[in-house]
This record gives sequence, structure tokens and C-alpha cells, in this order.
Amino acid sequence: MSLNLRCAYLENMFNGIILFFVLFICWIVFSGFIEPFFIVSGLVSCGISLYFAHKMDIIDHKAFPIYIKPKLPLYFLWLFKEIVISSIDVAIRVWKVKPDISPVTFWIKARKKSDVGHAIYANSITLTPGTVCTNVEGGNMQVHALSEEGMDSLACGTMDRKVSEVVK
Repeated sequence: MSLNLRCAYLENMFNGIILFFVLFICWIVFSGFIEPFFIVSGLVSCGISLYFAHKMDIIDHKAFPIYIKPKLPLYFLWLFKEIVISSIDVAIRVWKVKPDISPVTFWIKARKKSDVGHAIYANSITLTPGTVCTNVEGGNMQVHALSEEGMDSLACGTMDRKVSEVVK
């Protein structure tokens, strides 16, 4: 077995082990039960899921992108702050006597990223109240914003830069 093939095998095995533990932790957290029956059921279910993922050959760096982990918690905190600020902005715009809404659709160019980076960026846009990513073509994203100020905040590129810092 060549060195490259051996390294790829070890990387897939490592990703599989990490995926198993992530699945099992999610099982425990979402079930809320820490009884022997549920623990064994979770282990068996995660093992079966991992077996099928291995057979389908989908355990790789794209299916489980471990390379985005170090700065991800900080990005989530920043995104949460942006969601709160945008929520307040949308509430103020909608609840005015004369609503201050000027919908606009525009295209923005994302920095060169992987598919995971494009997905994180598009989902972050959609999670932020007042903006929705409606289409992704290559490195371009079509966005619908509730106001021109929402368009300007995306056009300045802060979110794009933050996502680029998270995804290597």
C-alpha cells in the first residue's frame, strides 16, 4: 500500500471516528435519556449510520469538514450578534406607522471558497433577518434584502470576510 493511499485511509478512518462520536453526542443530547437501553440504542444506531456512510463512501473532508473548526465558535457568536441586530432593525422597520421597506434583489460575489464555505455564507445570509439568499451560481449569490441598507451591509463584505476566515 502506497504512502498516499495509507494516509487517505487513515484520514477517512479518523473522520469516521469523529463522525461516530458527534452522532452519538447528538443522540444523547436530543434524546435526553441517559439509561442503559438508550445508550446502547444510540451506539447501535450510530454504528449502523457510520457503516452505511462508509459503504456509500461519503466520509471525507467534504462530508465532515473538520478543517473549519478552530474559529467556528467565534463566528457563531458574531453571527448571533448580527442576527439580534438585524431582528431589531426589521422589527423597527415593520412596526413603523409608515413601514420603511424598500425590497431589493442583487448579486454579490463571494470570495473563492469551497462548497462548504459557499453553504455557510448562503445560510448565514438567510439566517440574518431581512435577507435571503435565493440562488448560488459559482461564486455569485443572489440575495433578496428587505431594504437597501441590508444590501449595503452585505456589499461591504464583512460577512464574506468572516466566513473566509472560518473556512480555510
